Amino acid sequence: MRLKKKLILYVGVILFGVTGVHNASADDAAQANNPLANMTAFNVQSYYIGELTDSDYDANQFWLRYAKPFSIGNSSWLLRASLPFNSFPTPPDGSTESGLGDFNAFAAYLIDTGNPAISL
Repeated sequence: MRLKKKLILYVGVILFGVTGVHNASADDAAQANNPLANMTAFNVQSYYIGELTDSDYDANQFWLRYAKPFSIGNSSWLLRASLPFNSFPTPPDGSTESGLGDFNAFAAYLIDTGNPAISL
């Protein structure tokens, strides 16, 4: 269990170090947090769960997320896909069980309102 936590920490430090080199502007940050942004993105997220009900063990969810804008004719669309990898303790001894979660993909139709502050 400790080796897995260290590995997650090391991967996080490496990814932060690589992405931390770029000086992001306020516009970059706004686009990164906009679920309808017109940009291709690949995100790696790790959700550490330190407390579980009726358990002394912890858990982790590691997500791979991808977003890609595309066009069909004159219409604009955004494809978003997510794939979780879960690690949770199992009763009665708290041994960790890991595996892939449900793959999720959806496409959103983008409507240009002429005002980037308003998305439909």
